[in-house]
Amino acid sequence: MKTYRKVLAAIGFVELWVAIVAFVFVVLLAMTQVLYRYLLAGSIWWAQEIAQLAMLVAYFFGIAYVYKAKQDIIVGFLVNRLPRRTQVALAIFAQVLTLAFCLFLVVTGLELAPAQLVFYTYILNIPRFYSTLPLVLASISMALTATYYAIAAWQSRNLSGEAAEKAERGALIADAPEVAI
Repeated sequence: MKTYRKVLAAIGFVELWVAIVAFVFVVLLAMTQVLYRYLLAGSIWWAQEIAQLAMLVAYFFGIAYVYKAKQDIIVGFLVNRLPRRTQVALAIFAQVLTLAFCLFLVVTGLELAPAQLVFYTYILNIPRFYSTLPLVLASISMALTATYYAIAAWQSRNLSGEAAEKAERGALIADAPEVAI
């Protein structure tokens, strides 16, 4: 499990930086496009298509990192009032649902790939599959993460109180000390 966590932490580190770079690129490209349009009365003909692709990369890689780091918004008011074994069962069930959904996206994306590889975008004339690729890659990453968190929840099923909280904090991928920023 420790090696699995290290690998996921490394993947998360890459996802975070790819998402940040893609988002910054979109902002800079949009600023350049606006300045070019208003100062020189021209247009960067490829900007919209590249910005759209970069936003897809930023969004899907970013959400994969947020899921990996457990930085999503969860209202656990009712769940925290349930017995520990029920909380573990619900945590595992949530991870299994996430895993199933992500695998569905991966399979669907790969089934669509042959058709999308023969259709090209209008401006840059690249296969449309490149717009689906960030979703497929992020879904694979999230499926691996869901598997990890389901196993971690299963392993902590007999713990309670402070030991359970410590195990949950120790299982967080974003807190892996082996990944230096």
